[in-house]
Amino acid sequence: MASTRVQRLLLLLSLLFSHSLFAAQCDYVISNEWNTGFTASVTITNDSAQDISGWVVNLDYPDSSTITNMWNADLSGSNPFTASNKGYNGNLRAGSSISFGFNGQKGVSGSPAVIPSLSGVCSNVTEEPEPPVTELARCEFTVANEWQSGFTGKVTVYNDDAATINGWQVTMLFPDATSVSGAWNSSFSGGNPYTFNNANYNANVPPNGSQSFGFNAQKGTSGGEVQIPQLGGICGEIVEVNNPPTAVATATPTQGTAPLTVTFDGTGSTDEEGDALTYLWSFEDGTTQSTSEFSYSFETAGDYLVNLVVNDGADDSEAVSVSISVTEPIPTGTYALDGDSSSLYFVSTKKTHVVETHTFTSLTGSINEQGEARVAIDLDSVETGIDVRNQRMRDYLFETASFGEAVITAQVDAGQLAAMQAGEVVTQLLSADVDLHGVVVPLDLTVRVTKLSDTTVLVQNTMPININAADFALVDGIEQLRNLAGLSVISYAVPTNFTLVFSTQL
Repeated sequence: MASTRVQRLLLLLSLLFSHSLFAAQCDYVISNEWNTGFTASVTITNDSAQDISGWVVNLDYPDSSTITNMWNADLSGSNPFTASNKGYNGNLRAGSSISFGFNGQKGVSGSPAVIPSLSGVCSNVTEEPEPPVTELARCEFTVANEWQSGFTGKVTVYNDDAATINGWQVTMLFPDATSVSGAWNSSFSGGNPYTFNNANYNANVPPNGSQSFGFNAQKGTSGGEVQIPQLGGICGEIVEVNNPPTAVATATPTQGTAPLTVTFDGTGSTDEEGDALTYLWSFEDGTTQSTSEFSYSFETAGDYLVNLVVNDGADDSEAVSVSISVTEPIPTGTYALDGDSSSLYFVSTKKTHVVETHTFTSLTGSINEQGEARVAIDLDSVETGIDVRNQRMRDYLFETASFGEAVITAQVDAGQLAAMQAGEVVTQLLSADVDLHGVVVPLDLTVRVTKLSDTTVLVQNTMPININAADFALVDGIEQLRNLAGLSVISYAVPTNFTLVFSTQL
């Protein structure tokens, strides 16, 4: 009889404590969450081969979270909290599951709800929960408003998954100098990339739901377009993009005559990320240069293309070219007067109103490298159209036996003359000396200079030059001519004009 009572006692103890002898699979799920609290459930699955009769689940939170009420289980204790089966769900057959739920108060308001350790029927050993897997969401950036210097942006986080996203963070990287000045429905920090964290009231994104936040920003370039940022964090991974540098090449001057010394400058080149830049200049003759600034001499005429490649050290570079035009050097030899193409004529007035034009057929002259101009007039070459009058002028007016030529000298602007391009016209004021009949008289002349070609110059007076016979001791000669011609009067004022053509002598 004693042996039978012991067997019955052992059987009774086994039935009473069977819930602690079997371990079940337990799943803890947060189904809802708000700023100060949460709703959760525990599902107990009997994955053993035997029924579980009666169960207890202990919930131990790592912070000061509390359970405020519970359904489908009886609540007792205080962290760890104990959930015991109701009368109607105490028997858990092999392979079956039951659930109970509860509401809780967060230990830290505004923070994500924490996961407790489960023991009792769930396990005889308390295990730390696995860290949550970071969710990825679908994100959309839109421009809600835009003005000259800035814009309002909006980011919407969509949860296309079947599980709730508990807390989110979005990083934002603009491709330019866009700066965020303020945000709402999130807190932001950092500076390109910027970090936006959920607010307390919008941390959870339910399945097929969304949360959004907005921000104001200053454009990187006032008046430019809004630059679309990369979105990272819960939206995905931001790929750092290295923008190529902007190459700027200048040359001074870009055209001229050989030999032409040109200063090249690449210091205007920039890099958006502020990377240190290197420079590689290349010339058509194979010459290269690796400094940002330098000078180079083009010795021969031609059209040249100079290339600059700017590198930012990140395998990104940009190339730019500058064109240089070099022409043949301007001849610097002396100019010789082309007598056949040149003319000098003067006007005589007799009987008050009778006007006659005369000329000289032999002119010589030159302009040297210093701009000293000289024109010689062979007075024996005077031509009036009447041989007798020609001879009388030689003998009585000019007295060519003693004064065979008249000479005009002047200083011209040699630099301006050398720099003139074909077809260009300039005006120069000259201080000339006129040597005639043994008398030298200073004379101010205004001349028009025309560059007919690279080798030919045309010089003309702009207004008639009035030569006064009395200034050059020519009055007696004029009176002899008047008496010989039987004229009542010959004017002592002689208007004179010239057209002189000079050609270079290399």
